Amino acid sequence: MGLGTIVFVGARLHLSGELKYILLLCGRTIKGSIYGGVRPQTDLLKIVEKCINKEI
Repeated sequence: MGLGTIVFVGARLHLSGELKYILLLCGRTIKGSIYGGVRPQTDLLKIVEKCINKEI
């Protein structure tokens, strides 16, 4: 099984859905964030540039 990280982003009062327990047993990591530090007006252009330059 592959390793990886599952990231939940956004603020919600309730989260519903399914998550397969076997993924955690195989080394996956779950992380969450209520809010991020991205400012779309200024940071979106930086993210696009990094994508074009294959930095991310």
